[in-house]
Amino acid sequence: MSLVIVGSFGLVEVRNQTLPKIVDDHPEIGPPGDDASGRSAPCAIIPRHTLLHHSGGRDPMNPPPKVPNADRRSREYLTLAEIDRLIAAAQHLGRHDQRDATMILLAYRHGLRVSELVELRREQVDLRQGLLHVRRRKNGLPSTHPLRGPELRALNKLLREYPENAYVFVSERGAPMTAATFRKLLARAGDAAKLGMPIHPHMLRHSTGFKLANDGQDTRAIQLYLWHKIYRIQPITRSSRRTVSMPSGWIDGWMSLPGNRDLHAIR
Repeated sequence: MSLVIVGSFGLVEVRNQTLPKIVDDHPEIGPPGDDASGRSAPCAIIPRHTLLHHSGGRDPMNPPPKVPNADRRSREYLTLAEIDRLIAAAQHLGRHDQRDATMILLAYRHGLRVSELVELRREQVDLRQGLLHVRRRKNGLPSTHPLRGPELRALNKLLREYPENAYVFVSERGAPMTAATFRKLLARAGDAAKLGMPIHPHMLRHSTGFKLANDGQDTRAIQLYLWHKIYRIQPITRSSRRTVSMPSGWIDGWMSLPGNRDLHAIR
């Protein structure tokens, strides 16, 4: 009989072995009910067909291969009109419409990765001078981006709700938002906006580059704004480790949309 061991360590499949032999052959499991540190660890040994039955026929030991992105959606970016619909949909979902819409707005306007977005701290936001200090991941240089009216008003309102929290975007309990939570709320907003394809957070960053390139902005300036990996080669030397300040003039045109008119829930 094929058995599956279920515990805090994950799933281990064994075939034609008795319980003592299973424990001997898999020392990472330890005796049922204990882990290597001696703490109690939930452990169960069940037949494989029982596991398949309770998992709705899906085999957790052999998950299906990931569907290629090209088979799920025809493109990896959103148009300006779709971004506007996405933000409008987020404003009518759940109890945290202000936070959710602001997250989408900032991720799009500043080309933020999901990790850069959820790790945004209060000291990175300068409402008085209208500046956002972006800490890029993947060995990117820090940069300073201008903030415009809709962003300033949205952030000002959001930061007043949690005056003592170190992070800009937090959960109901005051904990920092996680990347997984943002992926879920963005997917729900995409479904509500009826965009016709599944949405993921990195599409917002792609949409930033698409919008700037479509407006005829200089390729190097776009790469600097997004800190794309191609830009790391030149012309900025990594040895300097200085913060790059983005000029406010070149980006004024595309910043006007969406929403130099205020968004419905962002006032």
